[in-house]
Amino acid sequence: MTDDPYGLGAGDAAARPEDPDPAHPRDPEDAARDAFADLVFGAVDALRAQLQEPYASQLGEVAFVTEDEPRPEQRPPGGTLYGLFEGVPRNRYGADLAVIPARITVYRRPHEWMFRDPAARAVAVASTVRHEVAHYFGTDEAGIRAIERENRSGPPR
Repeated sequence: MTDDPYGLGAGDAAARPEDPDPAHPRDPEDAARDAFADLVFGAVDALRAQLQEPYASQLGEVAFVTEDEPRPEQRPPGGTLYGLFEGVPRNRYGADLAVIPARITVYRRPHEWMFRDPAARAVAVASTVRHEVAHYFGTDEAGIRAIERENRSGPPR
């Protein structure tokens, strides 16, 4: 694992000054993007702390990215896309030999539109991260929905 677990690179860190120059205020959109990225990467760190090995260390092999919105061709008809996993799921043969690394993108504006309250947005972001990580580990949509239903209602009796 590298010192840059989210694949951000040195250029991105330089673009996010911790102490901005008061004479040159930051664009509010940039501040919103930074705050959203902090939510996403905090959710990734929390999830990594909850996972057992080898799953926790395998999260270091996926790039986590934030974007404002999905591209029009990515949007589901009549639906909202909060996140997207792209790549070869870990449970597939040859996943370690994939030419293109796995990538999870979490979209800022759909979360902001649907979850105005910051606390609700943080919960939703964490849920999106867990959902996309489940895809990364090979769980299909039906399996994720079943897990979500079980978590809401408790274990079967």
